Order: sequence, then structure tokens, then C-alpha cells
Amino acid sequence: MLPPLDLNDVDADGVPNDEDLCPKSYDPDQHDEDGDAVGDSCDVCPSIVNPTQSDVGEMASFGFGDGVGDACDPRPARDGDRLVYFDTFAVDSSSHWVGSGWQPTVDVARAIGEARWEAKQKLESDGLLAQIQVTILTWLGPGSVEVSVNGDGSTAGVSCAIVHGPDGDQLVAREVDGLTMAEDLGVITGPVTMTAWRTISRERIATFLCRVDEHELEMRLGDEIPAGTYGFASSGAITDVASIAVYTFPINPCAFVAGAPLECNTDPF
Repeated sequence: MLPPLDLNDVDADGVPNDEDLCPKSYDPDQHDEDGDAVGDSCDVCPSIVNPTQSDVGEMASFGFGDGVGDACDPRPARDGDRLVYFDTFAVDSSSHWVGSGWQPTVDVARAIGEARWEAKQKLESDGLLAQIQVTILTWLGPGSVEVSVNGDGSTAGVSCAIVHGPDGDQLVAREVDGLTMAEDLGVITGPVTMTAWRTISRERIATFLCRVDEHELEMRLGDEIPAGTYGFASSGAITDVASIAVYTFPINPCAFVAGAPLECNTDPF
């Protein structure tokens, strides 16, 4: 027999409704990564302050909110996007990953020297985006910090990296056994947001977008297989990663606008 429902704690997480950051979602730890008074377990943008929880961008193309808020939606005018994984390292999540070197420490994953994690789970989608929030980046010598999709960025997949050298830092997009692109950044010390985004168009053309804050590189890939993992790595630095967010989404190239012919956009971004 189920216990009686406590109307003052409808999600039964031990936190009264009027104090609960997610009153309809079981979240006894009440973690709120972005500090906007909406808990991570129900926040439509858990790493970006968005107290209004707006998710209406899709309505411009006669769609519906997809559960990814406007403040963080990679494609705000298209529906079908999903936040499939969000980790703040507030608890030990090492069982989710393959690799070594990262240590969950006071709400961050910390690396001193060499560290690399790749997710155990493989995701199926025409779009895969991994985004890390780096709060501390102290270089110990030549090194790099990267986020990757379709693999670990070392033996497989594509990576988006900040590469540090004697002449400064570069943004480097690299496909393992494939193309490499680079752009000078000056000196990066954090905090910084790093994004690796692989997507496949209606014509089965794979594209990779590498972004560090306002800097970005885009390149075409040779691998259009719609499956892969994600990961992040650091070398030659003391690096704190506060969170990783992972999104998947289908490609929706066609938009209906009342009174106008059907228009199809093959640009996946």
C-alpha cells in the first residue's frame, strides 16, 4: 500500500512545497547550479540564470516549447531539442565516465595535469552538443582544455579545444584523423564556456561547430554516422569544470509560415 499523499510536500522529497525549489520534482538535495531559485531537476536552463523559465522561441515557427529554455536553447526557433544529461559534480558521478584524472571537488570536476573523461553511454541523434563551464583555468605549461563529441577527442571523434603555448592561446577544432582549424585567442584564463556541436543535415552532411564564448570555428566532417559519445579533457593546467550539459536534437529543416510557401533551411545551426 502506498503511503498517503502529503499535500504540503507533493513530490515527497522531504522539502515542503513552499520551500521546494522544484515542488513537483523529487529533488531532496535542492541543488541550484545557476542560483536563480529554480532547482536543477526542473530548470529548463540549469546552468544559465533564467528565473522566468521562458520556453517560447519555437512558437515563431508554429512549434511548441521543447523543454529547453530560450536562454540556453541551441536552436531556439526549432523544437525537438532535449537536455539529456546535466552534471554539476555536486555528487560523485565518476561511474558515468570512462577515463581518469578528474576529481569531483566542492561542486566542480578538478584536473591537475592530465585528465580525460568520456561518457559510457552512446547517444543516437542527428545532433549532439556538449557544453562545459570552465571556472578556473591556470596553465602549468603548454597544454589544452577540450570538450569533444562522437568520441573522446583523442582516439575518435571531434574536439573543441583551447590550446596554450608560449605565444598565447588558440581555439582549435580537430577531427581525429581529419581536418584541423585554428584561431588565435590571446590569453584565456577562465571563466569560459566551451561548446562542441556536431550535427547532420537533411542531405546527410555532417558539420562541427567549435565555440569558446564569442569565438567559433565551423568545419565539415567526413563522418556522418548519427551516433556518438561525449567527453572533456585537460592537460598542462589546473582546470575546474563547474558543469557539463549535453543536448540532442533532430534536424527540422522545414518551417511552415501561414500564407507563405514551405521553406526548408538546410543550415543545421
